[in-house]
Amino acid sequence: MPVEAPQLSTSWGNASAPIVWSYPNEGDFVEDNRKMLSRGYSDRTDLQKLNERFAAFIEKVRSLELHNTELKGELNQVKTLKSQGTTNLFQRHLKKLQEKLDQKTKELNCVLMERNNLKQR
Repeated sequence: MPVEAPQLSTSWGNASAPIVWSYPNEGDFVEDNRKMLSRGYSDRTDLQKLNERFAAFIEKVRSLELHNTELKGELNQVKTLKSQGTTNLFQRHLKKLQEKLDQKTKELNCVLMERNNLKQR
């Protein structure tokens, strides 16, 4: 049943007269009031449920941010260890290459000495 808009009645002759709102049927007012009150309870219940869900969501976000911070710390540790491990690996490889270079330099010096000895003969 559609509810008609309330009618506004004023006394134009008296500027201080109060504005009076009236419904065409007083039963409609009672019904509207009942609907608003029941909906108000429902709204409060809905808002409370939404507030609880929002609080749970915020707690989940905080938990995830804390976990993210922990993971970032672990990642930095792994990067540091990997960097140190890589540096050690390169140093070992460089040492092996230096030993090979020294060995080849010795071989070259031996070959050059033999060549010089052969030239002198």
